[in-house]
Formats: sequence, C-alpha cells, structure tokens
Amino acid sequence: MMKKTLLFLIILSIVMTGCSMSTTNNNSSWNSEANSSNGNLFFGYGENVYFNIISEEGIFRLHEKPDEMSKVAEGIFSRLHIENGWIYTRKLSGEDSGFFKIETGGTEINELMPLTGPKGIEMVKEENYMYYVDPRPGQGGIYKMDIDEKEEVKLTDDFTARQLYVIGEWLYYLESEGGYIYRVKTDGSVREQLTDNTSFMMMNEEWIYYFYQGGTIKRVSQDGSQEEVIKKDDTLGHQYMNIKDNWLYVSAHKGDGLDAKDWEFYKINLETEEEIMIYKGIVTNIHIINDHIYLHADSSFYQVNLDGSEWIEIFAL
Repeated sequence: MMKKTLLFLIILSIVMTGCSMSTTNNNSSWNSEANSSNGNLFFGYGENVYFNIISEEGIFRLHEKPDEMSKVAEGIFSRLHIENGWIYTRKLSGEDSGFFKIETGGTEINELMPLTGPKGIEMVKEENYMYYVDPRPGQGGIYKMDIDEKEEVKLTDDFTARQLYVIGEWLYYLESEGGYIYRVKTDGSVREQLTDNTSFMMMNEEWIYYFYQGGTIKRVSQDGSQEEVIKKDDTLGHQYMNIKDNWLYVSAHKGDGLDAKDWEFYKINLETEEEIMIYKGIVTNIHIINDHIYLHADSSFYQVNLDGSEWIEIFAL
C-alpha cells in the first residue's frame, strides 16, 4: 500500500508539471509538438508508440492492439524523447538515477549524467544539449548540459520553470510561481517576458497557446509582438490543451474540479470557432500521435480517435 501511494505521488509530480520536449526533434509527422506540455508519457517513433507507465515501473512499446504491450526498460522514468533509435529520459529509481539514453528495443542503456532528487525531471533535449530545471529554492534554476562534455551551465534562476521548449536560439518556458511565460537565449544572454497570468502553455511552429487567468484561451507569437483571444470563458478552469491541424483539444472544469461531473473535454476549431464535446469527465495529459489521442480519463489511459470515437483502454491505474 505504501509503495502504491508513493508511486501515485510520483505520478502526480511528473504528470501535473508538464515538462516539455524539443519541437524541432519531436518527430512532428507523428507527435504533436504540444505533447511536451502534457507530460510526454507517450511518444511515437518508428511506427511504434512508447508509453511510460510509472505505476508499472517501466517504459513499454504498444503493439498493434494498443492494450497489448511489451516492456522496453525497467524503472521509474520521467518524460520520453526519442530520436535516432534512442530514448532520452530521466531515471528516477535505483542507485543510478539521472539522465539516460535507452536503445528503443531495450538492448542497451547508457547513463549520460547522474542526478539526485527532483533535478532534471523538467527537461528538454535539443541537438547535443539537455536543458533542465533544478527546482530547489535558492540554488535552483534552468541549466544546460553538453551531453558529450558533461559540462553544466546555469541559464536563469527560475527554479519554478516548467513546460520547456527550444526553438532556434530561444528556450521558452512557463515560470509557474508568478504565471509568466519567458524566453531566454540558449546561451543565457537575453531573457524576455512574453505573458502574465498564465497557468498553462504549449507551442507549435507558429504560436504559443496558453490559458490566461484560468478561463480565457489565448495565443501569442513567439516574439510576443502579436496576441489573439481564442475563447473567453469565466465559468471554466482550463487545465490541459493540445493541437492538431486547426483544432484545439481542451480539458476544463467548473468550480474547483473536485467532482468528475464538472469536467469536460472538447475541441474548438481555430477558424470557425465551432466547439464539439468529446467527453464528460476528468481528462488529463492529452497526447496526439498520428491520428489518435492518447490521454488519461478518470482512472485509465485510453487511445481515442480524433473525432472522439472508439475509446480503447490501454492501462488502468
């Protein structure tokens, strides 16, 4: 019972913080860039979908039937990022915790950098660098590490940063304590504020989408020069969001969200503003891979068609 409770707390700390992976190396033909802000628990690569099941202490590869899977790596891990046949992640269990790369078939696992505590759970890989957060007050902040040289450089003192994206020469992130979106040069030389009163952010190749004061959905250009309101709603508290083509997929709730009946999962068209209800109930961690949504609803993970049909349970917590 104690082990299950501990694993549940770890799941909450990883899933709710919404750390991001790089958009430029995120297999965009398969994976929505905004999967990063939803935890990167799922990742599509090489015609397979990989799934980090924290409660089962392993990374799994889904088979043709999504409720069938095989274990690739043993342990408790954070976000997944896959490129060139390797899974990059932060291992949280065992004496050898830290950054690792794991061959996608599970035949080889290599430690990149040892880490302790919560350092590096928020992370993004871009080219040959790892960008990550040390969340400890006073000494924490955002760091950058050369994978080959193992040299660590501090970029900012924002120890509450989450939802990291690297695009070009800029690192974008949400400073969750104050509710600001910032961007900082990847060499740490320039830092700019783009928004305020923000509770969630995600990015694609053109825009930063975010929740403003909880209820309003906005987007801002990557340099902060242009801002648009997508939907203004004072009755809902928006929690998660993803994007596919011209559709935003949004999870929200009324009031404090303690009752599942107060939650709804819907999609809104960015051109026509048409809204379509998909599901009534708690939905979190909305991933989009190819033509399917992978998400957590109530107490299970599901694969769902983009139109909201055919819910296939993958794993029940």
